[in-house]
Amino acid sequence: MSLKLLGIMISLFSCMSLYLSHPNQILLKSSLPKTCLYMGSIGLVTGLIILLFSIPTLVAVFIWLAAITLVWSFIPFLNLLKRSNT
Repeated sequence: MSLKLLGIMISLFSCMSLYLSHPNQILLKSSLPKTCLYMGSIGLVTGLIILLFSIPTLVAVFIWLAAITLVWSFIPFLNLLKRSNT
């Protein structure tokens, strides 16, 4: 697996972890513990560092910010895809 893909995947999963650990998230019945918040923050920095080592700096920052924007923009809409049993 290339370092670019690894950096992007770490960033995506870290964004999910940060979102799901927030008290106002709507996907889970209760938010994840605070350790997921810290691990998500560390994962975001790690993903950026991996991207910086594998591709040019400007491209790495752009990809990293685009991935964060993508995840945090579309995660709240996943709740609409869930089927309700009522």
